[in-house]
Amino acid sequence: MGRSVARTVIALARSGTGKTHIARAWTYLACQKGLSVGLSPPPALVIELMEARGRTQTAAAQKQMVSHKLLIITSWACAAQQKPALNSCSELISQRL
Repeated sequence: MGRSVARTVIALARSGTGKTHIARAWTYLACQKGLSVGLSPPPALVIELMEARGRTQTAAAQKQMVSHKLLIITSWACAAQQKPALNSCSELISQRL
């Protein structure tokens, strides 16, 4: 029996090129196959992690995000502009490896 592998997709392109549109299509297809999917731009990921940190529920929030079989992150450039945001997203991705 094969082991199920979690995948992380980071969509990189200029604004207005259809990253979110394609990511939603991937999400739809993955859901049709019964996979747990997370679709989020980095600012939303960071806000969720920071709010969880404020409620001291960081581990639970990270566990939920890590548990998705497919995590699609769009608009990575906006996370790269702020070091705490970049660190939070990078930490989440490294936990999925």
